[in-house]
Amino acid sequence: MGKIKIKHREPKRTEFTPNDIVIDVKNGRLFYKSNHDIFRVTGVNITTVTPTNNNAIDPAVIDQINEAIAAGDADLAAQLEQNAIDIINLEAADSNLLDDAANTEVLFNNNGTIDGNSSFKFLPTSTTLQIGATTSIEGVFKLKNNSTPTTTFDNSAGAGTQNPGITLGGEEINESSTSPGSFSGGSLKLQTPFGNVKIGPRNTGFCHFYTDRSKYYFNKRIIVDEGIIASYNEDLKLIPTNDTARSHIVIKNTTTDCHVEVHGDIIAKPQGDNFGKLMAENDVIAFASDKRLKENIVEISNPLDKIQQVRGVYFDWNQKSKEEGFKAAREKNEIGMIAQEVEQIIPQAIEPAPFNKEYKTIKYDRLIPLLVECIKDQQKQIDELKNKL
Repeated sequence: MGKIKIKHREPKRTEFTPNDIVIDVKNGRLFYKSNHDIFRVTGVNITTVTPTNNNAIDPAVIDQINEAIAAGDADLAAQLEQNAIDIINLEAADSNLLDDAANTEVLFNNNGTIDGNSSFKFLPTSTTLQIGATTSIEGVFKLKNNSTPTTTFDNSAGAGTQNPGITLGGEEINESSTSPGSFSGGSLKLQTPFGNVKIGPRNTGFCHFYTDRSKYYFNKRIIVDEGIIASYNEDLKLIPTNDTARSHIVIKNTTTDCHVEVHGDIIAKPQGDNFGKLMAENDVIAFASDKRLKENIVEISNPLDKIQQVRGVYFDWNQKSKEEGFKAAREKNEIGMIAQEVEQIIPQAIEPAPFNKEYKTIKYDRLIPLLVECIKDQQKQIDELKNKL
C-alpha cells in the first residue's frame, strides 16, 4: 500500500516510495509514483475569476470544469473557465453602455473619447444623428459640424466663422465666404499626402470641384445626362496633354469669330448605314487664293493637250475595294477618272486616299484651273474661225 503525504512545498524524488501520493498544498499540485516514474497533476482554479472582477462563475459551468478535471482533460477545463470569464466581462461591459441612454436614444460606446457623451446620439423618431458643437471623430475620417451654419469653432488650419462640412483626411476646410474657392452650405474635402480635392456648392448655381493639383485626370469616359460639356467663360479646347503642336479642336466662345477650329485633318469614316460623308447646309470654303500670298505665277500651257490625255469613265467598285475597307456610296455604274492617268498629266491633283494612304485619290477641284484654260483656248479657236468666215 502506498501512503498519502502532505507537503507545503514541491516534494523531492527521494521522498517517494512506490505508489505514494504527495499533495503540495502550497502550490496546489498533486504527485504520485508508479512503477514507471513520478507524475505531477496541476489543478485549475475554479472558485474565482480573474482579479479584474469578482463575479463568480455559474455553478453549472463549475460542474463542467470539475468533470473535465476528473477526466484528465486540463485543457478543456481551462478553456471552459476562460469562456465563462469572457461572458462575465462582456455582460459587465454591456451593462455600462446604456447608463445614460433615454428610451429613444442609442449611445455609441467604443471605450474611447466619446463614451457616454449624450451630445453624440441617434434619435430614431426624427431619423437624426445629433453631433454636439464640440464633438469630433479624430483620425483618417473627421466629421465636424455646428448647431448653426454661423457657429464659430477652431480647427487645425486656424479659427474663424465656418460652414458645416465633412472632411476625409483629418483636416477641416478653412475658408471664409469672401475667399476664393469658398463653399456655402457645406463641402467635402479629400486630403491625401499628394494633395486635396474639395467638392461642394460654392453658390446657388453650381456644384464646384477644386484641387491644389495642376490638373484633373479621369481614366474612364465622362458621361453627362444633358449631353452638354461647356467652358464657363473661355474657349473650350480639346487638346491632347495640353500640347498645341498636336491635332486638337477649339470651340470658340464668341459671336463674331468662327465657332469651331480643327487643327489637323478631319477624316470621316463609314459607320453602319452611313458612308462617312462630310455635309454642310451652306458653303464649304477651302484654301487661300489671294494674290498677295503667291509668287512665280505662270499660266498653264497647252491645256487642251493635257485634258485630252485623261479620261472620264463609268466603272464599278470591285471586291478588293471592300476587302481594303472602302465603303462606296454607289457601288455600280459610278462616274469618275483614273488617278494614275491623271497623275501622269496633273500630279498636283493626286492625294493619298483617306481610308488607306497606300491608295490614291483625285482632288477634282485641282482640275478646275485646267478646265478654265481649256475653255479659254477653245474660245480663242472659235473666235479665229469666226473671223475667217
